[in-house]
Order: sequence, then C-alpha cells, then structure tokens
Amino acid sequence: MLAVHADAAEVTTAEGLAEGGRLHPIQQAFVDRHGLQCGFCTPGILMTTLALLRETPSPDERQIREALSGNLCRCTGYQFIVESIQAAAEMIAPTIEPAPVGMPVGPDADAEPGATPRPAKPEWGG
Repeated sequence: MLAVHADAAEVTTAEGLAEGGRLHPIQQAFVDRHGLQCGFCTPGILMTTLALLRETPSPDERQIREALSGNLCRCTGYQFIVESIQAAAEMIAPTIEPAPVGMPVGPDADAEPGATPRPAKPEWGG
C-alpha cells in the first residue's frame, strides 16, 4: 500500500514489535529458529506473521505457507521461516490480541472496497 493510504492510521513496523528493549516473541522465534536471512524480506514476513497469528493463533503448515505466499525470500527454501512461525505461535498463542475489528488482513488487505479479489498465488515449496 502507498503511504498516503495510511494517512491518519496507526502503523506498526517490524522494529515497532519490540517493547522495552526486548524482542517480540515473533522476532525472538526467528532468531532462535534461524528464520532470518539477508533481511530484505524479513520485515514483511514478520508483519505477515503477526497478522496471521492474530487471525489464526495455531496455524498449520499449509496455512503458514499460504499466508506467506505474498512474501518473496530468495535466500532460503522457507523451511526455517515456517519453523520460526510455528515456534512463535506456540510462544504467543495464549497472549496474542486479535486484529482490531475492521482491520483488513490477508492478501487483499490493501484493495479498494468492492475491488475484485486477487487471484490465488501458487504454492511454493520448502
């Protein structure tokens, strides 16, 4: 989405996940499970993970891979990323806050109201 579309909205960045100098459990899971690579895709994957876990606190592997289908990582086969998300889900499932009502999530979150949904993205290996 373009920044102008977020005017007057609260925006959380990957850096904003940490609180009081401590990594958010999602960030910590990526460190612990080697889900970090060059860092180019990491912010998008971290924020996608947060949205996924708000919507689906205990996702299975298929749900994780589908949620990440809009993020492209050229460094890895995604297995460590998937394992990082599974670990994060185990860590925070009991404590995560649901997405605010009316907050768009998923692949069409930035679409205009009434827009035609995007076609499904192909599954990727891992």
